[in-house]
Amino acid sequence: MRTIRSRVILLLLALAVGLSTTMAVWGALATRHAEWLAEGLRSQRIGFVTRLIDLRGEPARQMVADLAASDDLLGLVQSPRSGSIGRRPPPAWHAMDALWVFDAGGRLVHGATTAGATRPLAPGSWKDLLRAVSEASVASFYAGGPQQLLEVHGAAIRRSDGEIVGAVFAGRDWTKQAIEELERLTDGEVRLLPPAEAARLVAGMHTSNGQFGHALELPGANRRPVAAALFTTAYPAIHALREACNRSMALVVVSLVLLLGLLLVCLVRWVSVPLRCIARCLRRGDVSHLDRLTDDRTEYGDIARLVREFFRQREDLRAARDELEERVRERTLELAEANHALKLQVARQQRADVRIRTLNASLASAYEATIEGWARALDLRDHETEGHCRRVTDMTVRLARAMGFGEEDLAHVRTGALLHDIGKMGVPDSILLKPGPLTAEEWQVVRKHPVLAYELLSPIGFLRPAIAIPYLHHERWDGCGYPLGLAGKQIPLAARIFAVADVWDALRSDRPYRERWPEERVREHIRSLAGTHFDPAVVEVFLRLAEPDSRVEEEPQRLAA
Repeated sequence: MRTIRSRVILLLLALAVGLSTTMAVWGALATRHAEWLAEGLRSQRIGFVTRLIDLRGEPARQMVADLAASDDLLGLVQSPRSGSIGRRPPPAWHAMDALWVFDAGGRLVHGATTAGATRPLAPGSWKDLLRAVSEASVASFYAGGPQQLLEVHGAAIRRSDGEIVGAVFAGRDWTKQAIEELERLTDGEVRLLPPAEAARLVAGMHTSNGQFGHALELPGANRRPVAAALFTTAYPAIHALREACNRSMALVVVSLVLLLGLLLVCLVRWVSVPLRCIARCLRRGDVSHLDRLTDDRTEYGDIARLVREFFRQREDLRAARDELEERVRERTLELAEANHALKLQVARQQRADVRIRTLNASLASAYEATIEGWARALDLRDHETEGHCRRVTDMTVRLARAMGFGEEDLAHVRTGALLHDIGKMGVPDSILLKPGPLTAEEWQVVRKHPVLAYELLSPIGFLRPAIAIPYLHHERWDGCGYPLGLAGKQIPLAARIFAVADVWDALRSDRPYRERWPEERVREHIRSLAGTHFDPAVVEVFLRLAEPDSRVEEEPQRLAA
């Protein structure tokens, strides 16, 4: 367990860490300031070096531009003679060490160097040289390498119409004297090195320590550097600035350490000792350790008095806790008894629910058997239509499933199809079983059977969802049906589906007044009644369903859409 003393020590350590961090930040800022100063000087020096090298080559660039514009060189590159490298200074050549003249095909037509010097046949490939003089009026680049560097300036020779017919290039050596002149002007050291080595040396220099290094890459005709000029300079003032900053930080650190020591002594005397007495009292439960602090008028005296009051109240709380625990035990027993009684009640309710579900299943089975019994009774009453209810019910259910009906709706469709002619129970046998044609008055009686079906089934609650087929299956799509004369989608979909299935089964069954029709004729007849007698959408699904090896039922949702 951490004591107050250890926390105070940790606080002092944190202050020391903060102080160290502050000093480090201060040092970093000082170093950064020195780096900013050095970076400013470095930028100035880089600009100065770059401008100095540009000024050094200005006379050569002007000379090359004049040569390229002269008529002598234009006539030289347009003449058919071949060129050669000579060992004599060309005319109008000031302080240059080599001269090359090429025609439009890249053939060297004239070349000259200073006596005693060995120079390349060309300062680069003709493709790179031609690109260089095409992009600038006077191109400047370098040839050779760090050991023998040649500064080259070139310009295109053009005809009066601007077409390039050749190029002239002049080269000048970077001699030891030239490098010494640059060192004198830049007040530093200049070395010609490979580009990679120069970059490595510059990376190892630190401007904050007063060292300045800049590698100026010298590109060839193909834009790739052939060498690098390394300029190095020292700035002693920056190093002295850093030393002064470090001495100032050391003085500040010593002063702060002395202040922290004094703070530690005060904390031990005024904080650690009183808190140790209070901690012993709380740990051992003995208030006698607070005697020396009770009469103290500081904040520690207030804490000592509060601790005494705490111990007194703690005894009162223990007594109240014991009483509360006893009451909780009693209440827990009561809740356990109530929970047991509730579980018994739930078990009884579950058994009752099981029994109700069993009775409902039995009742549904009895309803189903009653409906099928009514359907068989209707078939037995009319021997000519025996089996009609079963067949038309099967086809109606298949059509409804293909039209997207759910299982619950299919159950109502099946019930309605089984009871579609339940109203004929109110039609006398003399009319219903009459072998000959019916009179107009007899047809009026027969056409009342949908209304009789409605009056018979509507009082029965569980049959109301299935009443659309017995009541409206004789309605027609064009509104010429009965009993209500409904048209189009005013007719429930279940009744529209059953109407097609009813005619389909009637035509393919034998009757006393006609023989059964072939399947193809039945389908054509139903197709002809689409839009007048039947719903065209239902007819379309029926015709697909009636095809041999039909798979319409496997895609009910798509067909319904």
